[in-house]
Amino acid sequence: MSTGPTKIRVRVAPSPTGYLHIGTARTALFNYLFSRQHNGQFLLRIDDTDKQRSKKEFEKDILDNLRWLGLNWDNKSLIHQSQRQKIYQKYLDELIKNKKAYYCYCSKDRLKKSYQEQIKNKRVPRYDGYCRQIRNRPQADWQTIRLNVDYLASDQETIHFKDEIRGDIATNHKTLDDFVIANSKTALYNFTSVIDDHKLGITHIIRGEDHIANTPKQILIFRALGFDLPKFAHLPLILNPDRTKMSKRVGNTRVADYRAKGYLAPALINFLTLLGWHPKDNQEIFSLTDLIKKFNLKEVQKSGAIFDIKKLNWLNNYYIKQLPEKDYGELSRTFVDGDKTINRKVAWLFKDRLNCFAELKELTARLIKLPDYRAEILVWQKTPVGKIIHNLKFCQDVLQFITIEKFKVEYIETKLKQGIEANNLTNGEVLWPLRVALSGQEKSPSPFEIAAALGPDETNNRIKLAIKKISNLK
Repeated sequence: MSTGPTKIRVRVAPSPTGYLHIGTARTALFNYLFSRQHNGQFLLRIDDTDKQRSKKEFEKDILDNLRWLGLNWDNKSLIHQSQRQKIYQKYLDELIKNKKAYYCYCSKDRLKKSYQEQIKNKRVPRYDGYCRQIRNRPQADWQTIRLNVDYLASDQETIHFKDEIRGDIATNHKTLDDFVIANSKTALYNFTSVIDDHKLGITHIIRGEDHIANTPKQILIFRALGFDLPKFAHLPLILNPDRTKMSKRVGNTRVADYRAKGYLAPALINFLTLLGWHPKDNQEIFSLTDLIKKFNLKEVQKSGAIFDIKKLNWLNNYYIKQLPEKDYGELSRTFVDGDKTINRKVAWLFKDRLNCFAELKELTARLIKLPDYRAEILVWQKTPVGKIIHNLKFCQDVLQFITIEKFKVEYIETKLKQGIEANNLTNGEVLWPLRVALSGQEKSPSPFEIAAALGPDETNNRIKLAIKKISNLK
């Protein structure tokens, strides 16, 4: 009787030895998309066997930022490898009993001398199998447990697998020595990963290209334990603009850093997906729902993906523009100093220009607190000083008759332009000095936007100051 197709199950397994990295976030995203489009499960496992470097603060950061990105996992309780040592020990004992693994008693000094000798003889340094045949030695003396690779693979065997992205990948087993799968304190990464992937029923292992070298070793462990092999897919490396590998220790690689700067989760999700995958129709803007429908693992590129901050900024600018005023105000509040009412209105002036919310602090500071500008920049082209003073007073007269309820951008603009036309003035000679008077800058948003943000009282005070400043140029 048929039991039907196997349910797709994928996992992301970050190590809490550092904060959530851009590369790990992309791996989580691709796993999440693949699981959702196949109605499968996306699991989260914490690979914390490195007890010295694993920290709870890193784990919290990983969990918080995966949730922030919207990559919610399906397992109700977290899986920690540090809590599964009894499970690993059971399988280690089984391998040793069946001679598929053995205790190694070699000290670090002996291994070092052996490797040096091989290098001297122009051979690739690898474990020489010294402990493979040792019998009747006190078990307490062992240093590590090694997989008996020669026992598991014939002399000329090539270990190969079909990568879902890269096609066939082959490795001669002779290039692998009897690698360590446990030390006296804990089972190690390659071994624990195989056990957990099997126990969790993982059908597809989707991870970074830097894990390709681990795959033949893990295949041998799967074989040694009689487990079915999952399918493998290795994502391209993320590269810096100079095509060097993006390192966890160099540059801005933490998801939390981008979040703190005011990049939006939908923008980062959109950007991360395009680091290695491009749809055939060249679409660039995707919601998470769109991506679940359109993403195709087999379309992921093999070559490295360039991390282009300009592309991320462009995407973030797009998503900022889509924000409702209330959401924009809530997000901008963290980045802007000054009066709450004014800062919210001033922050809104820059909505269409922002790459990230962190830019608001400097942009709004210049408007919220008027800089000590030079009087000369109030002059439009060669307009006489007396005319500039007249035009600023004209603006005062127009604005003072606008009630606070109507002190809005469109109404201010309409009234000023009507007055300019009625008095045979030009826009430049009136609006340039007004904009400088309100901003203290040669480049800024329009005077209508600034006035509406500042309100009638502050607007009038700044025009008064400008008249005083330019009067000293006479």
